[in-house]
Amino acid sequence: MSNFWGAVQLAGVVRTFTSKFEFIDLAYDLLLEEYLKNEFNSNASVTVLGIDNNHIYSNELFTCQLDFSTFSHDGYVLNYLAPNQH
Repeated sequence: MSNFWGAVQLAGVVRTFTSKFEFIDLAYDLLLEEYLKNEFNSNASVTVLGIDNNHIYSNELFTCQLDFSTFSHDGYVLNYLAPNQH
């Protein structure tokens, strides 16, 4: 069994191994609301947390700010770019 995942999709968020995020469902609605309210002054980030065998979230594995100047949507999928994190 491989430990490599090409994409992870949880709670309406998809990220492949690029700097592009795609949001659907509730995540789409919340980020679109933020953008329509504040436009390029909007502020949001994506954080991925580790989870243990007891389903307790633990350490932060990854976080990055979304770049609202790269915002696009088609009515179903909302897209943002994020700076590459090392």
